[in-house]
Amino acid sequence: MPGLSADARVILLLTAPLPVKEGTAAPPLTPSEYRRIAVILRDLGRRPGDLLSPGSATVWEACETVVGFERLDNLLMRDKALGSVIGRWGAAGVVPVTRADPGYPAVIKRRLGQDAPAVLWTAGDRSLLSRLPADSLAVVGPRRASDDALRFARETGALCARAGIAVVSGGARGVDSAAMQGALDAGGTAFGILPDSLARRANEGGNRALMREGRLALLSPFEPFSTFRAWQAMQRNRLIYACTRAALVADAALRQGGTWAGASEELARSSGVPVWVRDLHGSAGLEGLKAMGAHAWPEPRTPEELREVIAADPRRDDALF
Repeated sequence: MPGLSADARVILLLTAPLPVKEGTAAPPLTPSEYRRIAVILRDLGRRPGDLLSPGSATVWEACETVVGFERLDNLLMRDKALGSVIGRWGAAGVVPVTRADPGYPAVIKRRLGQDAPAVLWTAGDRSLLSRLPADSLAVVGPRRASDDALRFARETGALCARAGIAVVSGGARGVDSAAMQGALDAGGTAFGILPDSLARRANEGGNRALMREGRLALLSPFEPFSTFRAWQAMQRNRLIYACTRAALVADAALRQGGTWAGASEELARSSGVPVWVRDLHGSAGLEGLKAMGAHAWPEPRTPEELREVIAADPRRDDALF
């Protein structure tokens, strides 16, 4: 398969949902199962591609403790199905990037470690991924947002564009889309971390033109033709925070919803990504996040002020302008 390394080929064969004849299907490895395989390979000093190389018996024997021989064999025999679906992904403008590929964002590996997705499906200029997380701000919030929260998100996105800071968000309707659109309308750059339907989103509206201009990149840890599932949205939240230098929560419900779950998980992880919350009186959710360690957004008004906030460590007393 042209352009596909041996390692990437094996990772996709093991983890991607591929069309096969009924009765011959073996379930792809779960993220947990693949992590265990990856640890075995690392400890043996081997790589994924070695599963299909001569003299791989020792590797297979070690991996059999995680997944049975028959299932492993069935998964690795799906070359024809992989070839056909790669063509389908390519026609939709989607390219898979595996953890073994040099184009996989190093920041995701560094921050998520073994929990970094085995495969990221991407659409748009992949060189943009090398910008992460420098000069970026994640702007997140609920789908059912107030007009005030949507205005705040759009204005923040536009200010990011003027400051040369990329907006990272989840691409959902509401605050996520408002922030990304605010940045793009002002000539800036946006990254959409999607939980589903990457192929459809890559081809809708003006997204194709924006991707050709190098101002929009879309990525997802889930197969590009997957449909929405709530648990996928929750899982991709971790990826949003892994891809950014700082995060800003425009609004959140107290102890419910994906925005609260993502922000509270990040605060509990203490990964070094500052979590800011809009200083909005009367929002129980934002007050709850502040009680967990989030910082009140200082409302920068100029590009220079915004760059100073993004560069600052809010845990230092002298960090803010």
